[in-house]
Amino acid sequence: MTNPEPDVTAILTATPGRAGELPAAAPGPRARLLEAVHRLSAHVHQDLSPGARRHLLALDAARHGDRALAARIIAAPVPDEPPAAWGVEWATGSQVGSAMSTTLTGHHGPVMAAVTTELDGRPHLVTLSVVDDEDFDDEEAEDEGAVRVWDLTTGEQVGAPLTYHYEGVHSLAAVELDGRPHLVTVRRGGSGLVWDLTNRDIVGELQAGHSVAEIAATVLDGRPHLVNVGRQGDVGLWDLTTRTLVGRPATGVAERTEALAAAQVDGRPHAVTGDRDGVVRLWDLTTREQVGEMVTGTRMPVKCAATTLVDGRPHAVTGGGDEALRLWDLTTCEQVGRPMTGHRAYVEAVTTVVIDGRPHAVTGGGDGTARLWDLTTCEQVGEPVAVHENAVMSVATADIDGAVHVVSGCQDGTVRVSNLTGGSPGDPQAGHTDHVSAIAQVGIDGRSYAVTGGEDGTLRLWDLDAGAPAGEPVETHQSTVWAVAPVTIDGRPHVVTGGVDSTVRLWDPDTREQVGAPMTDEDPVWSLTAVEIDGRPHAVTGRTDGAMTVWDLTTGTRVGTPMTGHDEVVRSVVATRLDGRPHVVSGGGDGTLRLWDLTTREQVGEPMTGHAYQVLTIAATTIGGRPHVVTGGDGTVRLWDLTTREQVGAPMTGHTAAVVSVAVMELDGRLHAVSGGGGSDGTVRLWDLTTREQVGRELRFPSGIRCLSVLPGGRVMVGFGYEVAVLARL
Repeated sequence: MTNPEPDVTAILTATPGRAGELPAAAPGPRARLLEAVHRLSAHVHQDLSPGARRHLLALDAARHGDRALAARIIAAPVPDEPPAAWGVEWATGSQVGSAMSTTLTGHHGPVMAAVTTELDGRPHLVTLSVVDDEDFDDEEAEDEGAVRVWDLTTGEQVGAPLTYHYEGVHSLAAVELDGRPHLVTVRRGGSGLVWDLTNRDIVGELQAGHSVAEIAATVLDGRPHLVNVGRQGDVGLWDLTTRTLVGRPATGVAERTEALAAAQVDGRPHAVTGDRDGVVRLWDLTTREQVGEMVTGTRMPVKCAATTLVDGRPHAVTGGGDEALRLWDLTTCEQVGRPMTGHRAYVEAVTTVVIDGRPHAVTGGGDGTARLWDLTTCEQVGEPVAVHENAVMSVATADIDGAVHVVSGCQDGTVRVSNLTGGSPGDPQAGHTDHVSAIAQVGIDGRSYAVTGGEDGTLRLWDLDAGAPAGEPVETHQSTVWAVAPVTIDGRPHVVTGGVDSTVRLWDPDTREQVGAPMTDEDPVWSLTAVEIDGRPHAVTGRTDGAMTVWDLTTGTRVGTPMTGHDEVVRSVVATRLDGRPHVVSGGGDGTLRLWDLTTREQVGEPMTGHAYQVLTIAATTIGGRPHVVTGGDGTVRLWDLTTREQVGAPMTGHTAAVVSVAVMELDGRLHAVSGGGGSDGTVRLWDLTTREQVGRELRFPSGIRCLSVLPGGRVMVGFGYEVAVLARL
């Protein structure tokens, strides 16, 4: 007999992260999926009301590939709340990860270090955040160098942060002293503190005599020691029992050493260091001499190192700027096998763990992923364990209730704890492997499709009726695809794209092939629109230098000289018609809105001002037979009459961060604007353009909105993080 479906209403009120509050009446895969959905964005919805939480949970169900569950969650009644106004038709799950995870929040800056230990018989995590005072407000700057302790069984922070150091903690290590768990924290200047984690008392101080870049725990003559590598090229050793330096530091280490790990080689303690020139060095800590050198051959920095035993022999694992992981035999000082590749940016962190008797490495990369590697085969194990919004700066592992978990600390201050046992339930649909940056809708043979561009350099075609990719992604620009617009050429639908590589490209979405050679501009293309001039298809592109270029898409050539006026990057541009002539409206980093006549390629009138800073997005519409535009950028949505070049009414307010995307749609016979808030806002809002008031509740997303587009049938496609989702009006 099949298990009954679990009661979805419970997750609307259950405390995020506490599986015990979820319904237990339906054990098995369905209940596990419900728990995974509940946990995925718990750090976002934990403070939301059940009504606001409903949309986000439905979205996460769709991200797990279960559209039926998403529909059931949306339909779930919430006391004293109206029925949901929007449903989630489908979504990608690129950032769901291959393991069920929980997210910990509290840090304001990048989580640069993470170590695990056991406290009172329970697994705990210690994390370090480093904040630049110049980049954060006073409250956030107080977190600079803050160390937080977490109970991994409950997922809750234990006590207040440890923030004793004046200059801020730079490195940390977990050690055992006298049978009790201790923590060593070291600040940039080289002084350190030893903490008893049981009572959170400082029990000793350390002085290195030089600045310290990294530290690592080891054992020498049966006593706990701490290796430190200095920014001046010294390797020192602290005896943690006496809290003193042992002998003279080893010299000769390259300056700006960034990686350090400890190992036992032939029964003697050694240190492994990695420097910015791609050299890995082995040091005998007893003699303080270098005994080996391993060269990556890339001249790229070695950012991280860890050690383990492979087939009973000591090995080091290193990662760095070449985006690869390397395994080194420390007995022979030779590389084992080929470099392990998979990350698409620097490998920022590495640790090792034994799983089922086999040595593995866990890595964190600048591409936002945490990955698992089998060091016996030198191959990646499955899909990324976790996919973050920003770079992963630290990794650790822990045993929680008998299951191996991966801890990944992110540049955005979040920490994810991922269970490797059993993987993530559901069947997430793959999508972009980096942030989605642009969306356009096209029709092919009577069916509706969407084309998306991303920071992964790909262009992807989506069948909107099937809710699935249409073919393989197209490798397009050499880097980020910033802009995509639909255009018709010779009666066939095409898309035109612009990217960081300073090119404009024309594509046939039906064949997924580029048409003609790339059109090369002088500067990266941040925005573009398609427009008809004298009956021929053209594109107008906005550049980082504030200029705009007009392109004839039939010939693939530039038309005239660039149009200039903006003082900063042209972040948005849209086509319209005024008095029967083709025009474009541009929005710049200088906060101005400008109208251009494409027949003369001259600016019309003075700039329109009102936004406090960058105009990030523009959508064109017609109201009362007159051309208007809707704009966003400074947290407000604004309506402008292009005939008078004046703002219509007061700004529409509600977003708490920059409005990065707007579109216009008709609902119930009235024009509405749809807006997406970036960064910490992460909401989609609907505005009645007649009253200029928000309609209904905002829809919360797990991260900042990147782009959105209106689709046929009253639907909206939203790009957020690496994902896309299609919402439908109910």
